[in-house]
Amino acid sequence: MNLFIGLLNLAINEYNKYEEFFLLKAMIIREIELYYLPACLRKIWNPYWIYYDIPVKDIRELIHAIDNKKTYFIYHPIYISKRLRRLLEIPEPKDLNEEVKVLQQQIIELKKQNQELKDLKE
Repeated sequence: MNLFIGLLNLAINEYNKYEEFFLLKAMIIREIELYYLPACLRKIWNPYWIYYDIPVKDIRELIHAIDNKKTYFIYHPIYISKRLRRLLEIPEPKDLNEEVKVLQQQIIELKKQNQELKDLKE
């Protein structure tokens, strides 16, 4: 099992996409342990969450790549908790549609103010 994980590590280093590597490695380890264990131990030994040590720098890069839509995962969508963002001091991603609506509202208000100023001059 360790040999397989080591070979996977070498293959992913050549592929040079670390974001998917961490997710894929966790999923493969989970599947290996799930089918390697007898049925009576599967539920006990396979937790819902898999904890994996990753350097903070790599986590920041991964979160920024996810926020900026620079990475695509073919698996389940990635959930990034608010607590993790707070610990790493990474702000929540802004919704562009919401920003556009705010800017459009400001444009409408400025046009109204401009028209009022023109009416005052006349």
